[in-house]
Amino acid sequence: MKKMIVGALVGGLILFVWQFLTWGALNLHEAQQKYTPKQDSILSYLNSQFSEDGAYFLPTYAPGTSREEMEKQMKDAAKNLEFEKAAALRDELYELKSLLAEDESLKPWERIKLLSGEEE
Repeated sequence: MKKMIVGALVGGLILFVWQFLTWGALNLHEAQQKYTPKQDSILSYLNSQFSEDGAYFLPTYAPGTSREEMEKQMKDAAKNLEFEKAAALRDELYELKSLLAEDESLKPWERIKLLSGEEE
């Protein structure tokens, strides 16, 4: 019994470390997470096929999208009553802003304006 518990714990730890390395540190799954311009049609197809709610991860912004375009997409999703999509876009936008705020060359008031969402 003791060997089984120790084996399960060691196996779980090995699995956790492997997942962290492949998904986080080494980013070996990047090819499976790329943006596709067809993702809206994919999501609408999934909505039409499944009767139960579920979570599906698709990148929300195309590479090279500006911050202004991201904010416009978020506001458009909210206007169209797509609140889950708008929330995901908001979270991604806030993450981008927090990364930008880590810039050492920013003055404290510039950092506050960036994080609060004030327009320049």
